[in-house]
Amino acid sequence: MQEIKKPEGSGRGVGLLLLLVVVAGVIGFGVFRGIGSRVASASAVREETLKVSVPAVSVMIPKQGALQNNVVLPGNVQAFTEAPIYSRANGYLKSWTQDIGARVKTGQLLAEIEAP
Repeated sequence: MQEIKKPEGSGRGVGLLLLLVVVAGVIGFGVFRGIGSRVASASAVREETLKVSVPAVSVMIPKQGALQNNVVLPGNVQAFTEAPIYSRANGYLKSWTQDIGARVKTGQLLAEIEAP
């Protein structure tokens, strides 16, 4: 019988092919695990977002109470320009019939001046 000789590079090709299959399997496994963990993480984020997105609401029942028209605000009032005011008549104030800021009409008596 005659001996059949194998080509010299055939064992080497099978080993190289086996190595490529193993490397491809490892890479495929890594990709599968990476995608799986990202899908699981995205799902967890989606569930947490839905749970947190429901607003918490406090409900109160209104009651009728006393009216309060006072509004207290911090601050002060100051004029842009100050002007001195001098009297037009000499004398002392005898009586004062209206308060500062009161509404008056034309010709209404505001005060009486007593001359010395």
